[in-house]
Amino acid sequence: MLVIAEERVFEWQDWFETCREDGDREGMKEAARNYKALQGVVKCLKWVLGEEGVPNPLE
Repeated sequence: MLVIAEERVFEWQDWFETCREDGDREGMKEAARNYKALQGVVKCLKWVLGEEGVPNPLE
C-alpha cells in the first residue's frame, strides 16, 4: 500500500506539471490537493510501519 501511495504522489506531481504547462488552473488545483493529501497518507503509513525518523503524523 505504501508503494502504491508513493507512486500516486508522483503521478499527481506529474499531472500538476502537465496542467501548469497547459495553463489549466483547475487541473493544477485538483492535482495540488491530491498531492498534499497523499503526502499525508504516505507519512501515516510510514509512521504505522515504524520507519525511523517519521514523527507522529497527528502533531
